[in-house]
Amino acid sequence: MAKNYLREYLSFRPFHLGLFRAREAEFYSGLKLDSPVLDLGFGDGFFASLVFDRKIDVGIDSSAKYLKEAKETKAYKKLQIVGKGQIPYPDNYFASVVSNSTLEHVLKPDEMVREVYRVLKPGGVFACTVINDRFNQFFLGTKVLPGLYDKYLDMIHTHRHLYSKSGWQKILRGSGFFIVREEEYFSQRAVWLYELCHWFGYFTFISKAIFGRWVLFPQKLKIIPLEKFFRKFTQEKNLQKGGAAVFFLCRKPE
Repeated sequence: MAKNYLREYLSFRPFHLGLFRAREAEFYSGLKLDSPVLDLGFGDGFFASLVFDRKIDVGIDSSAKYLKEAKETKAYKKLQIVGKGQIPYPDNYFASVVSNSTLEHVLKPDEMVREVYRVLKPGGVFACTVINDRFNQFFLGTKVLPGLYDKYLDMIHTHRHLYSKSGWQKILRGSGFFIVREEEYFSQRAVWLYELCHWFGYFTFISKAIFGRWVLFPQKLKIIPLEKFFRKFTQEKNLQKGGAAVFFLCRKPE
């Protein structure tokens, strides 16, 4: 039976994260990932623990903020905090690399992608999701307070680079990757819902700070029919106006 990613996220994480991550989980869940596998940007480990049916060989991140939580998920064989822009492994070491919504936070994403290419074996797979330049543009607040609201969004999301889809393609191809598949996701109306839920999300940050849990009452979905409403936003495809994010499946030449 297929996992219900949306329900898991709505139960245990802020709603706005659930909108994004439930869609992204579907991209990764069906992939064939040969070992060893590297996860670039493991965060708190919740995504990997939910999506992958086996332990990821190595997870790296530049921040130790959620390291303890990531360890508790037991989703990884090994976790490492590394310097920015570094992957401390030899050439052609990993057979697969995954990176979920990480590259837009990196100071120099082109250098990081070159590092991914370096540590991948010939024929290896690199699967990643990235936020693009439509993300800030789609927000209602950006239309009301252009410039100012953009800076606020970049600050709270710690986004350093929001390239266009073609900009991300250029970085991937410029590093030597072949792009096997790409798909835009997260429509403008999905961003609007994300924006609304984001403000309610501040309550979950308070809950996390005081009680150590993002969500105090995961059973709420049995009472409030949120899942059905949210699901139509996570299943959107063939977006006419494009999406605020892109999934790329790349391969290193043999």
